[in-house]
Amino acid sequence: MTYNKSSYLQHTAIRVRDIQWHIRFFEEALGMPVASRQGPEDAPVQVWLVGGVQLIADPAYGEPEGRMAHLGIMTGDLELAL
Repeated sequence: MTYNKSSYLQHTAIRVRDIQWHIRFFEEALGMPVASRQGPEDAPVQVWLVGGVQLIADPAYGEPEGRMAHLGIMTGDLELAL
């Protein structure tokens, strides 16, 4: 299938309590390594994984895991998209 539009979903950001658990899950179970990291390796604030997932550490949150933070949309024509 060919996609010829100038807009696309670039990444999905998810807030998680235990960012290290989620890093291991995406790396080991799904083969999606960390592409970029904000903060120290043992306690990152955010990580971006190959494949379009961004994890945001939110250790104080007491509800279920996996709350969407935002969608990263890329567009070649902002005026048209708006």
